[in-house]
Amino acid sequence: MVARIVPGQAPGGDERYALEVTPVAITLTAQGPAGLYYGVQTLLAAVAAETRVPSAAAVPCLRLVDWPSFPFRGVSVSNPTNRWGYPNDPAFPVEAFCEFVYRTMARQKLNRLVFIVPEGMQFDSHPELAAPHAWSKDDLRRLVAFAAEHYIEVIPLVTVLGHASW
Repeated sequence: MVARIVPGQAPGGDERYALEVTPVAITLTAQGPAGLYYGVQTLLAAVAAETRVPSAAAVPCLRLVDWPSFPFRGVSVSNPTNRWGYPNDPAFPVEAFCEFVYRTMARQKLNRLVFIVPEGMQFDSHPELAAPHAWSKDDLRRLVAFAAEHYIEVIPLVTVLGHASW
C-alpha cells in the first residue's frame, strides 16, 4: 500500500482523503495525518465487508474521495465508573473503555467525545466525591492520550453544583 500526504486546500481540509484499490495496488492519499487515518479506517471497513472467511481476507476494487460533512462528529458518553451506591459493580478498566472508543468511534471516523465525568473521577481536594471505582487522573490522561492518537478530542462535561440533584 502506498500512503502519502499531499497538503492543499480542499473541502474537508486535513481530514480529506482519496482511496483507490486495484487488483495490483492500494493507494491512499490525504491532505493531512487525520485524512490518512480515516482512509485506513475506510479500507478496514471495506476489507471487513468483503471478507467472507476470516482466513481469506479480501478487499473490493474501489476508488473514492471522502471528507467529513460536519466538523463536529461525536457522542456523549458517561464515565463507566460513575455509579454511586453499587459497591458490587466491578471496576471498569480504562483500557476496556479505550477499546470501546476505538470500536464505536474511531472506526466510524467520529472526532469528539463529550465525556460526562460526574463521580467517576478522583479529586485530590475532595476524595469523598468519588464513586467506589472512580478513575484516577492518570487513568483519565491515558484515555485522553489514546483518543488523541485516534484523532478524537475529549471534551469533559463536569456537573456543577447548580445541577446536583443529590
